[in-house]
Amino acid sequence: MKDNKKTGSAKRRQFILRMVVIVLASLFLGVSVYTINAKRANNLLPMPFGVGAAVVISGSMEPTLKVGELVFVRSADSYQLGEIIVFQEKKQHDSHFEIELTTHRVISVEGTIYTTQGDANNTPDGPVELSDIKGKIVWSVPYIGYLALGLQSLPGIIVVLSLAVLLMCLSWRKEKDVTQKEQDAIKDEIRRLKSEMESKEQEPAQPDPEQPEAH
Repeated sequence: MKDNKKTGSAKRRQFILRMVVIVLASLFLGVSVYTINAKRANNLLPMPFGVGAAVVISGSMEPTLKVGELVFVRSADSYQLGEIIVFQEKKQHDSHFEIELTTHRVISVEGTIYTTQGDANNTPDGPVELSDIKGKIVWSVPYIGYLALGLQSLPGIIVVLSLAVLLMCLSWRKEKDVTQKEQDAIKDEIRRLKSEMESKEQEPAQPDPEQPEAH
């Protein structure tokens, strides 16, 4: 009875593990596809539900924010002096322009025009329109940004999905082993009962002590 309970508990654990892996892998794949499509539309920082995450890739905000930090961004209707914001801007590279994300501190506000500057920079940035601001920094985690960048790449996505498939296969294999052990235990019990029955059938019949002997 105890073995059956242990087997049932092990199967439930494996089932729950598979469900968790499926949910997490689906969320990861969905976010990855959403992010890739958003970037193709020149939206470098998608903000579903007004929240997003970015990676610091320069030292312009040191020592407040270091290269490789993962920062969490929340959108707002307006921003105050001293707040660190993330905004999109066009930067010229040789003969063409590219849209890039910048994370700097607000040093001046005039209506919907914001002026920012990196803590490590000596000069302010150009004016930033409110519509170009993605949000303000509400939290940051050191070094995790490198991992986040890797997971956003195609090789990173392939690695994560491969690990999810591997975990699923291992879970199924373990459940199969548990089921096999359960079947083997049932077969052993059937063989034991059959052996006991055969042994009883082979035993000589004992005379009934209350039955009188015939003369």
